[in-house]
Amino acid sequence: MKAIRWDLSLIAGIVLTILAALMSVTIPLFLKTMIDGGGHFSLKNIFILLLLFVLQAALAGLGGFLAALNGEKTVESLRSRLNAHLIYLPQSFFDQQESGEFVSRIMTDSQEIREFVTQSLPNFILGIFTIIFSVIALIRLDWKLSLAMVITFPVMLSLLIPISKLSFANAEKFQTSNSRLTSKLITIYKNMAFIKLLTAEDQVSNDFDQANQENFSLAVQKKKIEAFTQPVGLAFLFAAITIVFAYGGYRVSSGAITVGTLMSFLVFTLQLLNPMGGLSDQISSYFRMRGASAKLFSFFEMAKEDVGGDQAFQAGDILIKDVSFAYQDKEIITGLDLVISRGCRLAIVGPSGSGKSTLTRLLMRLYQPQKGQISINGQEINRIDLYQWRNAISYIAQGSFFISGSLRDNLLFGLKSRPTDQKIHQVLQQVGLSEDLARMDQGLDTPVGEDGNLLSGGQKQRLSIARALLREHSIIIFDEATSNLDADKESVIIQLIKDLPESITVIIVAHRLSTVVDADEIIFFDQGRITGLGSHKALYANHEDYRRYVNEQMIQ
Repeated sequence: MKAIRWDLSLIAGIVLTILAALMSVTIPLFLKTMIDGGGHFSLKNIFILLLLFVLQAALAGLGGFLAALNGEKTVESLRSRLNAHLIYLPQSFFDQQESGEFVSRIMTDSQEIREFVTQSLPNFILGIFTIIFSVIALIRLDWKLSLAMVITFPVMLSLLIPISKLSFANAEKFQTSNSRLTSKLITIYKNMAFIKLLTAEDQVSNDFDQANQENFSLAVQKKKIEAFTQPVGLAFLFAAITIVFAYGGYRVSSGAITVGTLMSFLVFTLQLLNPMGGLSDQISSYFRMRGASAKLFSFFEMAKEDVGGDQAFQAGDILIKDVSFAYQDKEIITGLDLVISRGCRLAIVGPSGSGKSTLTRLLMRLYQPQKGQISINGQEINRIDLYQWRNAISYIAQGSFFISGSLRDNLLFGLKSRPTDQKIHQVLQQVGLSEDLARMDQGLDTPVGEDGNLLSGGQKQRLSIARALLREHSIIIFDEATSNLDADKESVIIQLIKDLPESITVIIVAHRLSTVVDADEIIFFDQGRITGLGSHKALYANHEDYRRYVNEQMIQ
């Protein structure tokens, strides 16, 4: 069982649990001695009996705690290792996941492992050893009476295991349904503003109700199975008790055993009710844990991103040669050839879905081309250490990433070295955020909210640009980075781009042509191909589609 982490706490917990099971056997035997010894119910013997009960409970409790402690450490370690592995998987993996369902699945499956290791496993160990020690003691007391009780075990187990497998199959469907339900809730509440603006409240409510009803049906089915499994187990146990005492009464009347022996059998039988009755739940928990751990551990078999070679990054001209890329059998970029000179201000324009953002993802090595290669300074980028390569690029997108924290937390996120406050304020001045900051009582420690919701769209965009400038990289990619800015703030960013050092290569993806008219080169992208390349003036004169784009935006 790969999910179980064997350490000192678990071993100690198992040893204490075994001692607790052994102690539970001594109680009925001591009681037999008291009864058969002529009713020796002295205060001393009663005290000893009570002490045995307390000692057995203490050993079982401490053993269960140590096993549970191991379980918590197992789940904590598993989640950490899993997260550490998942964040290094290729972007293509995450593109195929629905984030809410994916996260819910990880949490639900790890919870199944936790419940098994912290609850079912300690109870199973205690129960099994209690059964083993009790059966040994019972055979020594009277093997014939013991045989009458033990014979029911194979019959019970033969019925419990198929029922437990049925419970596991249903539990798996229920977990998947829970994950989908969680995903829908995350999607609804994260996009509540859009839902309200689209007056789609009824639609999302009905969609959720449908998923909720499906989850309810699976939950009812799960409870039906669970309600059936335990009574079946208990029914066999009570049948065993009936057989034991019917036959035991006969053995007492015939003088084959004493009353003390029969009373000892009674205590043993009652003592076995809990471990035997819980076997079905513990077996079901095991199958659920096995299914959950199989899914989680399957992630570890997935290959991490190829970090490339060990070549160091050196700034230079970027050469894209005969690059093609398809996503899910759909051709996005076809036979692309392009040279981006170092220090060039290159603008990429074209219709939506033409492959502009895909090209930037290829440059950042989030995707790998199926054909062709990309090189810089004569060195294929896949031979450059992946993290050195990405550390050389600042990427500013239309919808930027924000963590729940302060302005400072977001500005410093991912930085290897901490800039001074003077440097931070200098960059904020460059992007036109100084006045906004001055109006904030907490300054750089002002919270931004979840996904930056406490900031305006323009503030978020300028904060993203400031974060990129703090990284001081050789290549900056603006992917619709000024789309949320008004004309005044956009002009500030345009001037900032012009003022960037000539050693920095700037790539601008934009629909708003006011951002790109002053670029050194503009390429017009259409259906994954470059259909035009040149300055604004040259393209306007010679490229019909570009001229139409310009005229539509009233840029002359």
